[in-house]
Amino acid sequence: MSNLAEQLLQSASAVAALGSEAAEIAALDDVQLADGMALVAEHRRDLQAYEILLSAQIAKRSSHDFGNDGLARRNGSATPAIFIQSITGSSMDEAVKLASLGTMLVDVEAEAEAQPIGGAPPVISDLATAALSGAVSVDAAAAIRKGLGRPDEAVTAEQLREAETRLLTDAGKVSPEALLKLARVARNELDCEAIARGQKQRAEIRYVRSWQRDGMSGGSWRIPNEDGGSDIHYALQQLLASRTGGPRFPQTDVDGNEVVKSAAEVTLEDPRTFEQVLADGFVQIFLNGLRADPSVVPSAGRVPVRVMVTDTTLNSGSGSALLEGSLTAITFEKLGEYLCESGTVGVLFDDDNNVIDVGREQRLFTKRQRTGLGIRDGGCRYPGCDKPPAWTEAHHVREWARHGGCTDIVNGILLCRYHHMLIHETHSEIIREGGTYWLKPGKILDPTQTLIEMPSKNPLVAAMKTVAAMAVAATA
Repeated sequence: MSNLAEQLLQSASAVAALGSEAAEIAALDDVQLADGMALVAEHRRDLQAYEILLSAQIAKRSSHDFGNDGLARRNGSATPAIFIQSITGSSMDEAVKLASLGTMLVDVEAEAEAQPIGGAPPVISDLATAALSGAVSVDAAAAIRKGLGRPDEAVTAEQLREAETRLLTDAGKVSPEALLKLARVARNELDCEAIARGQKQRAEIRYVRSWQRDGMSGGSWRIPNEDGGSDIHYALQQLLASRTGGPRFPQTDVDGNEVVKSAAEVTLEDPRTFEQVLADGFVQIFLNGLRADPSVVPSAGRVPVRVMVTDTTLNSGSGSALLEGSLTAITFEKLGEYLCESGTVGVLFDDDNNVIDVGREQRLFTKRQRTGLGIRDGGCRYPGCDKPPAWTEAHHVREWARHGGCTDIVNGILLCRYHHMLIHETHSEIIREGGTYWLKPGKILDPTQTLIEMPSKNPLVAAMKTVAAMAVAATA
């Protein structure tokens, strides 16, 4: 902390040395451009500490204890976040995150003041340290803090600090949105009764509203994920499946050449917008239900791979499960409803979080294998890519033609169309070590061919590790 100013001055000088005019920046070569962006990123990390420290003082001086004399209210802002937003011009979401992290430091300071003279010093969490040092972004730190929540009668501050430390290992591997889901999973593991409370709260605020005017009918709805909300969401996604596709291997003709449809060709096949496709399908789903024979029992079964539950939970008859996608935690009792309707579809992971399956001597991945890949990978695993499973293709880690790679899940990885082509065109390779996949860039991308980790984009996989780590810690 004592070197904050010095670090900031050094990083600012390094950025300024890149040039003072557009022409000087334009004269930089490719390597200098990349290095320049790295210097800017370092400077932002140094600035982040000041952002959080200033936000902490704004939060402290805007405490409710001061009433209308608090800093924020004195300046016409109801909350510290609104005050920060009014000064910075940032989005309210960004301001709320800064205010949250500032409050985190205020809490540490308050804990210190509450300690008796000679008492143990307050513990500064690893999350606060990482945020101040720039080791994690404001978005990632705020996601962890929001997902874990505050200490209460069921969860102690020490337990939350330990959970923060575990989640920090995933901060650089998954998006802040995924990190928020992981943090919520970790909180649920610490307070199982909160899962039941959450289900009850969601049930109490559910609604469907409808109206008719100007020759149109419309409305809005809010349904808990565990009570049909996820099924409705999935059904609407399926209406667009023909356009967005799913985890797939490229189609080929009889000669093995890839068949690619242009965006124009796809559009010509159906001129409707996505919204219009959803509207037509939404009506058809209702009409199908209204026209169903009331004397016939509808077929049972929900969408496959909808609920994730460990074998231990199933055998013990207690615990919780996760809804795929949203990672909404549900009680064992609610799980019973799903099991009654659909039974189970086993997706077995080994200790390295690889899906265990029996390989087949064929080039294409089967539907069940692609389902497994979608669960394991959560989307394109190329570093920095955020494309979901629906936008990906299955790539053989050991190429089928060149290396005789068999079509096992462990030998496959999901890549979006662009990065799939990039791997082949740049002669890059993907290497697997246990459950970890590494990108070995082609020499055209990186002459040193430094390995880059390709973590799963599915928060569920990281959540499984988090839950396992917490279970080990609890028995230690």
